[in-house]
Amino acid sequence: MPAKISLETDFVDYYDHTFSTAEARHGPVFRRSGPPLPTKEQFRILKAAGIPTPLCGDPVFVAKELMARYGCAGWAARTAHVALYASPESLTPVKAPVEQILKSAPNGFAHEWIPNPTPPSLAINVAHIQIGNRAWMSTHQRTLLDDEPRQMLLEQPVLLTETLPETCEALTKYPVFVIKYLDAYGTNLAYSLDTAPCLSFYGLEAVLPPDEAYHLIEETLLKTA
Repeated sequence: MPAKISLETDFVDYYDHTFSTAEARHGPVFRRSGPPLPTKEQFRILKAAGIPTPLCGDPVFVAKELMARYGCAGWAARTAHVALYASPESLTPVKAPVEQILKSAPNGFAHEWIPNPTPPSLAINVAHIQIGNRAWMSTHQRTLLDDEPRQMLLEQPVLLTETLPETCEALTKYPVFVIKYLDAYGTNLAYSLDTAPCLSFYGLEAVLPPDEAYHLIEETLLKTA
């Protein structure tokens, strides 16, 4: 039976051959291309779904909340940091001291900076990978690059375990998505929502055949069409 949906993408993944060709397009289109969601929008969706995130919001608000949390303004101002995004649309943060944020009152978006573990070899990322109504948790060993933002970390998948899917409509309208977590003080906090991920990066082809991946995406698209 020919595929009912076609694919629009700017990268290659392991299940791409299951879609209709552009020439035979006659149904819904799975658009897996374009710029990522702005960071502020990613956090809005994660919070709407009830998923724990680092403290986030207006930079001055985040800085003041961190000062209040530590309870010692002088010490906190010297040691606490935020991940500062120059605008709500930005994707790459700058690590900025709380003291600097309070003095300059910048615009944009910010979230609490989660420090790397010591030693760095203990750095582990956890990702929730969802395609249609099936989901897996992926544990990643992170290789830290000195003085680089979190988005520049090198990652290698080490473990995939099937788990319960997210059900919030703010997330399930996306046929495929990945939520990345950081271990923050013993709790996993979500810091990234990728709505056009490369599933082969996570080794999903080992647990989900291409045809099954296609049908999960098809179900989601036809349901929301």
